[in-house]
Amino acid sequence: MPSPYPPAPPVVAGNTITVSAFLNTPTRVQRAIEALTLQRFIADVIFGAGPAVNGGSVMYDQLLGPDDIFTGRDVQEIEPGSEFPILNTGERMPLVAIARKYGGEIMLTDEAVRRDNRNLLNREMTRLRNTIIRKVDTVAMAALAAAPTQTMAASADWSLAATDVVADLATAASLVSSLDMGYVADTVLVNPAQSLDLVKDKDIRDAMPRERDNSLIRTGNLGRVLGLDFIESNRVPAGTVYVLQRRIAGGISDEVPLYARPIPDARRETTFIHGARVVVPYVTDPKAVVRITGA
Repeated sequence: MPSPYPPAPPVVAGNTITVSAFLNTPTRVQRAIEALTLQRFIADVIFGAGPAVNGGSVMYDQLLGPDDIFTGRDVQEIEPGSEFPILNTGERMPLVAIARKYGGEIMLTDEAVRRDNRNLLNREMTRLRNTIIRKVDTVAMAALAAAPTQTMAASADWSLAATDVVADLATAASLVSSLDMGYVADTVLVNPAQSLDLVKDKDIRDAMPRERDNSLIRTGNLGRVLGLDFIESNRVPAGTVYVLQRRIAGGISDEVPLYARPIPDARRETTFIHGARVVVPYVTDPKAVVRITGA
């Protein structure tokens, strides 16, 4: 039977849509990649939203101690009609962070599109998503590791039953809050190995309620310990734990937010889907972070 000419437009049935119709709608591709990465970047959890990138870079200040939030001299009582004392002692030069593009592309052949191979499309889109997330989070963790944060050694390896893990966490949280800089630790970044050590720690399990629906025994998740939320990531080096105040330790700025777009290539009878994020994470408050080593 001959095909009608011109061909019929793509048909959407219920909530389904063909691969061809999907690739011919760039906004749909963009929304799909955004949905896949929604709430998945650890970098966006650690760092607060920074200013827009201007000219390819961001200028920021890095607070290194109480002297950066207080004036060099104290205020004093002033007699009526007297001059106010000058308290500032000079300005520190701002730092510059350069935004960089992290991205790649996946390829679909016209044959896969014609055959409506949605499994291939979903798999490749997911792989693209995971790779972008991994790269941006790796860059964010590298920025955190390079910053002049506070550092302490764990009392012992956390996999050992005799290690007082709670004491290590409490000490790190105290180091954050004791600087008189207004910081309050609320987040712990851990490698899956250390997360497992915490779950296996009998003292922690015994201290947690068992009857609640969100208890450790029921869910396998630590929840809150000492007022700290736990975030597990392979981007955190094994044996290292970060205790910090979330979205205060640093900022993350986008020159171009996460995007994806289909690019047909008639010569090769393929369609490429570009995905990228032009972004820069940077540490503004390194003393809001304590790095625990040897855990």
